[in-house]
Amino acid sequence: MSCSCSKKGCSGNIRDIPLSRKFVPSPDVEKRIVFSPARCWDDHVLRHFTLPAGAQVPMHSHDWPHYMIILGGQGESVIDGEHFPVAKDSWIFVPSNAEHTLMNTGSEPFTFLCIVPRRGDPEGEE
Repeated sequence: MSCSCSKKGCSGNIRDIPLSRKFVPSPDVEKRIVFSPARCWDDHVLRHFTLPAGAQVPMHSHDWPHYMIILGGQGESVIDGEHFPVAKDSWIFVPSNAEHTLMNTGSEPFTFLCIVPRRGDPEGEE
């Protein structure tokens, strides 16, 4: 998907972006790639995630950081064994190589934006 933005910019609705089926942390998680090398951002990938009630991203680690902004719902982030309750308007930083997970602890969908460097999501190259 190439960038259809003009030099003056562009806009759209996140719900109009097709769901990604690759590199999704678990089958019940919705992922959409908002910006990436294939769409207007050369060196990072901004993804929009929705976790339904009870969903959890499996514990994992990798050699790049995450930068997250919580848009709705409530959840919990665990980073190297430390628990952080999060809700709308919270932010999360996960350093490189930190073991981490994120879970929806509420009854509503848990939505957030997540920025990683381009190597953090190869689908962003497509």
